[in-house]
Amino acid sequence: MAEKGSELAEVARDEIRQFRNHADSYDDEELMQLGEIAKAGLADQKKVFQTRDGIIRYLALNASAGMEDLWVVDATAWLEAPVRRIEFPDMVLRRREQLLHGQIAPALKEEDFVCYTDNEVRRFACDMGSLFLHDRSRHLAICTGCQKRLEAWTKIISDFDNKKATKTRRPDA
Repeated sequence: MAEKGSELAEVARDEIRQFRNHADSYDDEELMQLGEIAKAGLADQKKVFQTRDGIIRYLALNASAGMEDLWVVDATAWLEAPVRRIEFPDMVLRRREQLLHGQIAPALKEEDFVCYTDNEVRRFACDMGSLFLHDRSRHLAICTGCQKRLEAWTKIISDFDNKKATKTRRPDA
């Protein structure tokens, strides 16, 4: 993107040359792993590396202190660059699908879809540990109704705990 002979192009060429010298100590597989880590860190899902030189250029330019210094002095080149769009997958939907299709854990059973009783919700609100020991604890992950009921009971108990202490440190029921 930089004009030939521009300061940005010169800094970029120098950074790539320096990194290429450093990259000689890595084999292709190690360099590819570094590139994949950099892509993940920059949320650059669509970038595909074709060659070793492509990986070196990507790493050098995205980790360049010299280019960063240049940007601080004059941001014109960066402001004229095309807008970068980052797309993140809907991880909640993805996990839900994996859960429903048994890709992460054993497939859900029919009883996993049965809502908790009021007594169970109250017990879970008083002792969250009992929820995780319950034989149908996975139900909470898929049922917004039970989630809301548990949240309401947890708030009631929390409010009661906050209000029960008096000046004498005894509950005021």
